[in-house]
Amino acid sequence: MPYAASFGPLLLTLRRRAGVSQLELADAVGKTAQYISNIEKGKNNAPPDPAALDAMIAALQLSPAEAREFRLCAFADRGMLPPELFRYLQSCPPLLDLLWEGLQRGLTADDWAIIYRETIK
Repeated sequence: MPYAASFGPLLLTLRRRAGVSQLELADAVGKTAQYISNIEKGKNNAPPDPAALDAMIAALQLSPAEAREFRLCAFADRGMLPPELFRYLQSCPPLLDLLWEGLQRGLTADDWAIIYRETIK
């Protein structure tokens, strides 16, 4: 699944792909259909809470890779990292140093992909 710049359109696309109505997804999440509609239209100003995201992931039957991108997009759309990723970064100062170094050197996504492939084999 390609990374989407906005969570609302991503949710709409995935919901339609899964053949799930707004009401069905809302019921799975314990929210209203209006809540789902507002997300899809970009009217929400905060990502769904982790339990709602998990319920959406289950209802939409996302693969683990899709679920990861879905969660990331939900928070990134609001300029945030998922809480578990933020906590991990805080707990790993060398990783933060590496990211700062990459930022200072202007590393691109392609550069990071090479680093990843060379490091994680």
